[in-house]
Amino acid sequence: MATEYLGDRVRRLRRQARLTQEGLAEKSGVSVDTIRRLEQRPQSSVQLPTLHALSSGLGVELTGLVGDPPGAPSTGESDSPQLVAVRRAIMPPLFAPPTPPSDLETLSLERVRCDIAGGWTLYHAAEFENLLNALPGLITEARFAATVGDVDQRAAGQAALSKALQLGGHLAIRMGKTDLALSGPGASHSRR
Repeated sequence: MATEYLGDRVRRLRRQARLTQEGLAEKSGVSVDTIRRLEQRPQSSVQLPTLHALSSGLGVELTGLVGDPPGAPSTGESDSPQLVAVRRAIMPPLFAPPTPPSDLETLSLERVRCDIAGGWTLYHAAEFENLLNALPGLITEARFAATVGDVDQRAAGQAALSKALQLGGHLAIRMGKTDLALSGPGASHSRR
């Protein structure tokens, strides 16, 4: 299978959208020269704001333009202990109080957000093993943050929890565990 470089992908998506280079330039706000250069030299690089503009102009997610990290191959074996821990973190026992994180005295919403951002960095770097090890703690911390503090703090904690669960869903799909990706709290509301 031949490698599809960024410029090749831009050209393919532009043609699928039935846009000329000029049409894409108009829709995205990116200059025609930049689009031409990218399509003529497919391995050239562009800045992130340009990628966002192009993906918006093409009507695709950014990951559809730059490509997702490769998935982990399925071996058909039972779940690893790390994946079992992720499953337990995503689907804790019903009606059980959230488990306090082991480092409760240093827990802050800002740290939870930074840890989740670090988890997304691991995901996009395709470091799935490291993410598998970190994710149960991330979800536990975020779930706890969603239950403490005043109304605004709990709402911010719930937003962090949703990002952590979203990360868990993305990882589950990459690991070939779509049942887990579709089983999180509220998943039935988002299925269509």
